[in-house]
Amino acid sequence: MIKVVQFKHIDWDVDDDPYDDVEVSLPTTFISSVEIPDDIDLSDNTEIAEFLCDWLSDTYGYCVNRFKYEILGDEGNVEY
Repeated sequence: MIKVVQFKHIDWDVDDDPYDDVEVSLPTTFISSVEIPDDIDLSDNTEIAEFLCDWLSDTYGYCVNRFKYEILGDEGNVEY
């Protein structure tokens, strides 16, 4: 199932390597369509939060310390 999710207050785990000259620019708030497997229980806050945390990490390549989220609805039924 594809859901529209609003991510807020994302605190990325970005290493502060003094030898790394690359500036990392990651979003702290955004809305995205996320394909959530049918076996994820949307009523289980822990299960959905763990899935979304993994999704953020897989999508952006950085771990997440914490974030807030809101599932806005089904893709196609939500106005941005």
